[in-house]
Amino acid sequence: MSDPDIAADAQFTEELMWLYEAAGSPTHEALSRAAMRWDPPVKLAKQTLSDWLTGKSVPADPGTVQRLTSHLTVLARRRSTFVARPVDWRQLHANAKAARRSSRRRSEDPERGPAREAPDVPADESQDAHALPYGDPGPSPLGLPVAECDPIALEVHRAIDIPGSDRQSILPAYVERAHDRRLRRIADEVLAGARRMITLVGESSTGKTRACWELVQYIGSRSPEPWRIWHPFDPTRPEAAAEDIGRVGARTIVWLNEAQLYLAPPDSRLGERVAAGLRTLLAAKDAGPVLVLATMWPNHWTALTGRPETGLADPQAQARELLGGTDIDVPDAFTAADQAGLAGRDDPQLNHARAYASGGRITQYLAGAPLLLDRYLKARPAARAVLDVAIDARRLGHPPAIPLALLEQAAPGYLDDDQWARDGRSGWLEEVLDHLAVPCNGARGPLTSLRPRPGEPHANNGLMYRLADYLEQVCTPSRLGVYPPPSFWHAAVSVIEDVPTLQAFGQAAERRGRYRHAALLYRAAAELGDIDALVAVARLRDQAGDKAGAARIYEQAGRHEHAGALTVLAFQRERAGDLPAASDLYRQAAGHGDARAARALARLGGNAAEPPGNGDAADGAPGLETSGSLSPAERTPTSDPRRARPARTEAPFNRGDAGRLRQRSVDRAAVVLADLTRERENENDHEGAEAAAYRAADLGYTGILSRLALRREASGDVSGAIRLGRAAADRGNPVILSSLGRRRERAGHLAEATDLYCEAANRGDLNALVHLALLLESSSDTDGAHNVRRFGIGADGAPQEPWDFDDPVVLPASQASTSRTVVSSGVTV
Repeated sequence: MSDPDIAADAQFTEELMWLYEAAGSPTHEALSRAAMRWDPPVKLAKQTLSDWLTGKSVPADPGTVQRLTSHLTVLARRRSTFVARPVDWRQLHANAKAARRSSRRRSEDPERGPAREAPDVPADESQDAHALPYGDPGPSPLGLPVAECDPIALEVHRAIDIPGSDRQSILPAYVERAHDRRLRRIADEVLAGARRMITLVGESSTGKTRACWELVQYIGSRSPEPWRIWHPFDPTRPEAAAEDIGRVGARTIVWLNEAQLYLAPPDSRLGERVAAGLRTLLAAKDAGPVLVLATMWPNHWTALTGRPETGLADPQAQARELLGGTDIDVPDAFTAADQAGLAGRDDPQLNHARAYASGGRITQYLAGAPLLLDRYLKARPAARAVLDVAIDARRLGHPPAIPLALLEQAAPGYLDDDQWARDGRSGWLEEVLDHLAVPCNGARGPLTSLRPRPGEPHANNGLMYRLADYLEQVCTPSRLGVYPPPSFWHAAVSVIEDVPTLQAFGQAAERRGRYRHAALLYRAAAELGDIDALVAVARLRDQAGDKAGAARIYEQAGRHEHAGALTVLAFQRERAGDLPAASDLYRQAAGHGDARAARALARLGGNAAEPPGNGDAADGAPGLETSGSLSPAERTPTSDPRRARPARTEAPFNRGDAGRLRQRSVDRAAVVLADLTRERENENDHEGAEAAAYRAADLGYTGILSRLALRREASGDVSGAIRLGRAAADRGNPVILSSLGRRRERAGHLAEATDLYCEAANRGDLNALVHLALLLESSSDTDGAHNVRRFGIGADGAPQEPWDFDDPVVLPASQASTSRTVVSSGVTV
């Protein structure tokens, strides 16, 4: 063959092999069986298929090529990673056949010299049962076969990606609605030989284009003959349509997404040409079935179908006549019945949208979410900083409504000096907020203002903003290992006036070993009247070595009859030998429901009745059993075996209890996945082992992923172990990072161990600080170890230097003398 012939022949073979592999490399026997089910059936020998795929021969019949490639494309579309290529199989096959014929002529002409052998398969029943005489293929038909079309290339919106889910595709499962049933009735007329036009009219991202795609699949599945889709867009949409509309053949779907771009371009005469051509196409009733599918927004529909006033020019007369009676409305939101159809769907993308979309705007959420993420990833530094403040606030416990002042005061600390010098000019925040409020395909923008309705209070006496739910979910994992800068915590102290939020932030800072920030937040909550927070301040002062200051605060809380504070004061009196005073304080605490105080009183002979079911008293100081006064470690149920709940006798299994039945199924699945992970790893199938471990983690069993991480570390794959450890930490198990840190420490890699301890601490693992202090101690940094134990670590992860506590906390004058907390705005917790 000559070089052009070789190229044409090789291209056909290469594309066919690519599609075969994209379809999962089905066996030749399976393809042969499938061919016998075609209409009409085709007998394909396994050797014939092998020859076609290896380039030894090419098919003789273009119809067989069309059926084979369509079948392979259907198989490929079942795989989530498949993206179709725009291949004109008819032309590609014709070129390959012509190259084979040219090669044979060269080999038969002595003057042309020898040619490379290029065997061809004759058109007999054993090879290609429906081979036809193949001459000049003529002009290529417009468009591509339906089976070869890519919905994304046809401008169907790509759906959201759900973090941690491996069961999702570029398009989620489809939920039929009322307009779909109308579409199918018209499609049935087209399948019977009619020519029709449908214009789906709806706002942005309401599902118009997806409905068109599903209608195309409906037609393709019910037609015995292949259909094609023609999507004119090159060089421009109206020019492409005007140029070739006369070449549209039977069984063609003309795809006019955003039809106003075709019918109302800047040059109105060009738009009228397109409209006139479409009217002519639809009028050819005896030329075979054709469907024109168009979409547009309501305002464009109104502009194109409205009649001008008498005497004025009518530049869109053709478009108006074309569109009349073709419209089908697509509603903005799913009705209650539509949403009921979502229930029970085994589709993670649909389930996510159902949980988070507001007002039934399922399609807008599905379509807008990818653009939301794209805007976050490509945001300028100032905009990214504002979004990161909002993400950090939400993941650390702030309610959805975030004060503008928090964003304004915290965001500058997220920018480095160069970024702040460039973006921190006057008015920067207003510019950023305007940009972030722009909608994404009909869904809310990344960060939007909340407007109270008339009569509703304006929280914080200022504007409030809400982060898009999808951004919160998909971006939070990337922030889990990051400790917010000091500006975030100082802004929280000065701006937030909600006691539960201050408590949540204080506990988040304490769990991450930032005791100074925790103390400031607890103090702010205490100054709003929260006695639990006051006791938490006392506990941190005691831990830092300020025994006298802690005692004063415990006494202050005790005067407000806080049971936990009274118990601590009683224990101090007991240790000092003042048993009468200790008994009196234990009695007061027990009277307010403190079980440990009751047990201590019984131990001292105070004859207090012990509350039932509380077990034996623990040695040492009684703990403080209120959410604000307990340290996060103490509040962890598994941190102290003595606080473990007694085992309960399981009730007989009720087969009607679907929840328990599902949980048992999940438990069994986790056991299977654990075994599968171990087997795959033993067989050095690392990818398979990870897939099984990730699946188990998605079911809530992160221990399987953690054990795989430890095994990788033991085998020397440290980077792989850390990657898997972070994946487990992202799913709620940061302890694995501390475990990996301990192994790196024992191996002598102290810097790696320190980094892992700090990352684990940033994710809320208090054990990490214990390990970090031991590492510093073993490295002869006794001062550093001392500071970590008493003062925690700084924002950068280094041991925190000692600090001076502020002046005594001043409680509000209206603070009631109760042991429970009275917070701002008159809300009782």
